[in-house]
Amino acid sequence: MLWAVIFLSQSSYGIEVNAVGDVMPGSITPRRIIPPDSGRTLVQSIGPYLSDADVVMGNLEGVFILEGRHEPIKCSDESRRAGRCYEFGIPWYIAPSLRNMGFTVLTMDNNHVMDYGSSAYRFSVRLLDSIGLTPVPRKRVGVVYKHVVFLEPEGCFIAPAPVQIISRGDSLCALARFRTEKSRWEREISIAIVPFGFSSSSWRISDFRVVDSLIPLLDSMYDIVIVSFHGGAEGRKALHVRDEVEFFYGENRGNVVRFARRAVDRGADLVVGHGPHVLRAMEIYNGRLIAYSLGNFLTYGNVNIRGVNGISAILKVRMNPDGSFAGGRIIPVIQKYPGIPVYDREKRAIELLRRLVEEDGFSSSIRILESGEIEVPGR
Repeated sequence: MLWAVIFLSQSSYGIEVNAVGDVMPGSITPRRIIPPDSGRTLVQSIGPYLSDADVVMGNLEGVFILEGRHEPIKCSDESRRAGRCYEFGIPWYIAPSLRNMGFTVLTMDNNHVMDYGSSAYRFSVRLLDSIGLTPVPRKRVGVVYKHVVFLEPEGCFIAPAPVQIISRGDSLCALARFRTEKSRWEREISIAIVPFGFSSSSWRISDFRVVDSLIPLLDSMYDIVIVSFHGGAEGRKALHVRDEVEFFYGENRGNVVRFARRAVDRGADLVVGHGPHVLRAMEIYNGRLIAYSLGNFLTYGNVNIRGVNGISAILKVRMNPDGSFAGGRIIPVIQKYPGIPVYDREKRAIELLRRLVEEDGFSSSIRILESGEIEVPGR
């Protein structure tokens, strides 16, 4: 009896993720600035660059509301008048524009998800779920699946007998007698998205006991584990990332380097940061990509988008089935007043990220080319 060993290439069934930073498509507070067409302009401006991936994820910076039912509660009158505190309430009817833009997952662990109280927070979770988006609220895990079907995998020989699929290490092998019809193999690849933040009601980025227990558990249950975190200082002075605890207005925003690397050590396959409202450097650590901040992607009004605050990016990541980094690319984005994301032909995000990687000491692990392609040096 003659058999053929078939190795399925990892790239043929890997995972593609498009990730962005903060998403706030208009708010009625502190000033009423909302898209005049329920967000259709936003879909047209950036949707074609965003939607082609298994997971398209961003950080929802605010909550969806029903006007007249939900009221802002976070800020005092004094802090509102002084412009020190912001509350973001997004009219509910804008939510479908995010789905039409291509988003599949929105994380909801940041310092604005309780701006309108727990009622608006729960309403936002239900709303996103009802329109086909996966919400990932505090202390919850979002799970999505990729259905994979193989027909005639690489190296497959044609023979008249069933195919038996077996596992061997990191590779999948198929043993088949020669046959005339195509071989077929199917499976679901499970992808878990877990949020971390710095609030008392979050899985905190400074609580390594949670990192050490939760991420290995998820790694044992799902094929791919993506960690989203909200942390670090804010503003144009927070471009650089260091292996130290960061503070903002006296609040501990965590040591994002120590957190992200520990998450990878415990089983995370991709770590995506947001919160500083500016882009930050990236690195490849133990074969996994860490993006320390993806900045302001879509912040329509009431958010500073001048200078570096308006430079953003779509991070496109390809992962092997074991979660390791297979490749990636930066799509440069710039926000046009009052916060419309468009493709940036000047490629300022690529130039900025290349500089930050070099200045922050990550260039030995990652190389970002002028084209935006992401490579591992020496590979």
